Amino acid sequence: MVWQLLEHVTGLNTSGLIALSAPLNGIQLGKIQEAVDRLREGEPLQYILGSCHFFGVEILVNRHTLIPRPETEELVSWILEEEQDWGNSSVLDLCTGSGCIAIALAKTKHWANVCGVDISKDAIALAAQSAANNHVAVDWKVADILMPEVDLGGNWDVLVANPPYVLEAEKPEMAAHVLNHEPATALFTPEADPVLFYREITRLGLSLLRPGGCIYFELNPLTTSLVMDCLGDFGYQGMVVRNDMQGRQRMLKARLGTTPA
Repeated sequence: MVWQLLEHVTGLNTSGLIALSAPLNGIQLGKIQEAVDRLREGEPLQYILGSCHFFGVEILVNRHTLIPRPETEELVSWILEEEQDWGNSSVLDLCTGSGCIAIALAKTKHWANVCGVDISKDAIALAAQSAANNHVAVDWKVADILMPEVDLGGNWDVLVANPPYVLEAEKPEMAAHVLNHEPATALFTPEADPVLFYREITRLGLSLLRPGGCIYFELNPLTTSLVMDCLGDFGYQGMVVRNDMQGRQRMLKARLGTTPA
């Protein structure tokens, strides 16, 4: 953490810092003190730095976006394993937030089309800047996927989503820096309807995906069975659940039948 702060303040890498012969100037020391004060208040380091690394790319983050997690990197890896026809494939990333999934997929392979969608204008603006910084082409849209009139096109090959899925009952177990600093709207699902976003995305998938197209979800292990029920109700087939590095059910893949329900 110390090295990261010093690199951020000075613009030098670790080797440059080790070779540094002159002391830090007053402006640099002031920035370090400000960062330390923010850390003491529990603010995540990634927000202080303004970015984090995700799947080999640098993603900008701030209070309008969640900080990308390693489990989401595993989801990206799985999509890359499963979807091989890169040049002709299109990907729609719903609840994109920081845009980490869309950008990582676009950077790793040259898909025909990648689009990221989020309700937050601030999140989309930051995601667009991250895409530009990484020299990748991603289309970005501000849209509320819970609104019945939402129009995101159709005939997508892959639909991926990491929607709000944390239950209100999980709050007591969560770290203070998450609860106090990361956006609650991107974390929590309504207590009365824990799979609201999954159900609506699954419903949208009927018109968004081409027949035989695939949907990928990041999951809350506590609601995996409910999400699978949603997919089954809408006629999706070939459901596969994969565990994360912690051994918890974290990812799901399903296929839209050749004759949509």
